[in-house]
Amino acid sequence: MGSFGSILILLLMPFFLLEMTPFLIAINILAALVIILTIVYSRFAWEFRIGDGDVQSQHGITSKKQESIPLKSIKDIEIKQTTIQRFFDVGDVEFSTAGSINNRIVFRGIKSPFALRDRVLQIQRKQKKTRKRR
Repeated sequence: MGSFGSILILLLMPFFLLEMTPFLIAINILAALVIILTIVYSRFAWEFRIGDGDVQSQHGITSKKQESIPLKSIKDIEIKQTTIQRFFDVGDVEFSTAGSINNRIVFRGIKSPFALRDRVLQIQRKQKKTRKRR
């Protein structure tokens, strides 16, 4: 169902289950807040970039971990979306290479994931044309 659906259920549950105690209502609100904070953290802790020659993922707040894959090595671009993500035009974009199962980068929570995929494919085509001319 996804994070947004979970938040909605937790926040609306007290209105439909009238016999809920104040303690259970507080637990629901706390759970919804934890989910919201997780979404906010993941939004600000991750940075994604498409450079001239590679795609890069960087995450962390106090210490940073960076991963990159050269554009010419990307063999597959997969988009994953839940129903709610499709509604908001958000999704995860996974870039992977042919050689190794561990060599992949996932851009999570990307706005317009299909446009991003098309942009990367366009850059790859331009690079191939440039290499052929040389």
